[in-house]
Amino acid sequence: MTLSKTLMLSICLGISLVVSISAKEINKDSLPCTLCTTLVEDLESWITSDTTEQQITDWIATACEAITQINDQFADYVNMCKLVLHAEITEILEGLIAGYSPEKVCTDIHICT
Repeated sequence: MTLSKTLMLSICLGISLVVSISAKEINKDSLPCTLCTTLVEDLESWITSDTTEQQITDWIATACEAITQINDQFADYVNMCKLVLHAEITEILEGLIAGYSPEKVCTDIHICT
C-alpha cells in the first residue's frame, strides 16, 4: 500500500509540529500563541501555489490532531485549533503571501498579543 503525497506531507507536518512545540518552553498562557506561530511556520514552509483547498483542510485536521501527541492535557486545544484555522485561513494565507512573519500573522488574527 502506498501513501498519497498529501498524506505523507500531513504526517511529516504533524511530526514537525510535535517536535517544534515540544522543544519550546510552553506555559499554559502562551500555548495558543505558540501553537499558532508553529502551525503558521509549518504551513508557510509547506504550501505552494498549486495546493488545493482540500489539501489545506486535510493539513489543518492533521496538524491540529498532532497537538494531543505533545501532551494529553492539550486535547482541549484541538477543536479550538481547527475552528480558528478554518475561520482564519484566508487571512493567514493573505498574510503569508504579503510576506508577514508567523508572529505577525498570529497577532493579526488575535491569537498572540
